[in-house]
Amino acid sequence: MDGKAALAGNLKLLQKYGVAYDQKVEEIQDTIVVVAVEGKYAGYLTIADEIKEDASLAMQQLRDLKVKNLVMLSGEKQSVVDEVARKLGINAAFGGLLPEDKVNKAEELKREGKWWFSWVTASTMRP
Repeated sequence: MDGKAALAGNLKLLQKYGVAYDQKVEEIQDTIVVVAVEGKYAGYLTIADEIKEDASLAMQQLRDLKVKNLVMLSGEKQSVVDEVARKLGINAAFGGLLPEDKVNKAEELKREGKWWFSWVTASTMRP
């Protein structure tokens, strides 16, 4: 970026760094990557992922091992996370999380005494 500071990620990243953006972007249901350059909103691009063919089998194998509460923690938009969770039979799904939010959510679930399984969407989805 020719030595310019750039951010690329989800909307929470822009919010974290105080970057103003067009509120209409929040209405987009697809996964988006927003970009800011030098602290100013530059735009977004959409990404469409497919669930890996073996993801469903992996979830079934966990159920076969008597894992009852499958929880998905993801940086993806909540609408995308909800759809993936529905398709794979995941009990609870939390989207829009930054890495530190995922850690905090996992710790919260652990404190509640629930068994949980953390799954990062990037490792189970393909472009």
